[in-house]
Amino acid sequence: MADRIEEPEFDMPITALLLFAAALLSLIGAGLAAWGFFAPIAPWLDGTNGALALLVSAVAFAGSGAFPWVLYRLQQQEHATAEFKAKAGASDTPLSRP
Repeated sequence: MADRIEEPEFDMPITALLLFAAALLSLIGAGLAAWGFFAPIAPWLDGTNGALALLVSAVAFAGSGAFPWVLYRLQQQEHATAEFKAKAGASDTPLSRP
């Protein structure tokens, strides 16, 4: 039997995923506002001011989405380290505490 190559899992909290999706939509909206797409629909979003507002919103959404994702990755790393220490026989690990 041939060994299977395991593909890495893509884990991301749903809040981070939703905030990154909002950032992508805001970025697309910023591009459309810069091209003047919103002129007939919403005049306040037309031009550079509307594009800049949507661009700043996209950056804020992406930064807000990165926060729970980084916390989740740190939690995974800490759990993996604790499992490694438990297998190695270390006595004081988070998994060995009651």
